[in-house]
Amino acid sequence: MVHQKDIVILEKDRELQEKDRELRQSQEAVHRYQQQALTDDHWVINKDEVTLTEEELERGSYAVVTVGIFRGLSVAVKSLHTIIISDYNLRLFSREMSIASRVRHPNLVQFIGATKVGNPLVLTELMSTSLNQELRRNRLTNQQILSIAQDVALGLNYLHLFKPQPIIHRDVSSPNVLLKPCTGPAGYEAKVADYGTAKVVQAENT
Repeated sequence: MVHQKDIVILEKDRELQEKDRELRQSQEAVHRYQQQALTDDHWVINKDEVTLTEEELERGSYAVVTVGIFRGLSVAVKSLHTIIISDYNLRLFSREMSIASRVRHPNLVQFIGATKVGNPLVLTELMSTSLNQELRRNRLTNQQILSIAQDVALGLNYLHLFKPQPIIHRDVSSPNVLLKPCTGPAGYEAKVADYGTAKVVQAENT
């Protein structure tokens, strides 16, 4: 004989199962949306719109950075070397550029766009110098160092609190802290660069 109490428990169990199914469907839909958001190409710009100058800013093992002109604006242009281009790297590159295109903070170097035809070009705002260069010149005061450290912390905090998933910068170093003069007592405004290659942290329990 089935008691009324057992019937109520069964009904509650069915309701919980239905709620759990709806929750899983919602989570799957959010995941699909996030994956699509990280693979769309809204950040792509036409390579013909970019003019490279002979002014070189930096040269590394995987790219060279020069001053360029984009729609009348002076920008920093990172040209990736051919040796690292592959189908896998281009997919990873697209994902990184999509992440960078969604980041907005005064202490992060502004991403402008990137090309996908041939050797990719990555365009960002043009900064005056880097923390690495200034440290080599030994021209920083304690006040400037504290101000730069605070700017870097603010930029990283924004990335760590990024929604829907935190972004962890994996290469916070003096070459990736760029500076430009400002009118404040510290004399410099600091911005973190290369956050497009950061890691998006998958939240397992939210």
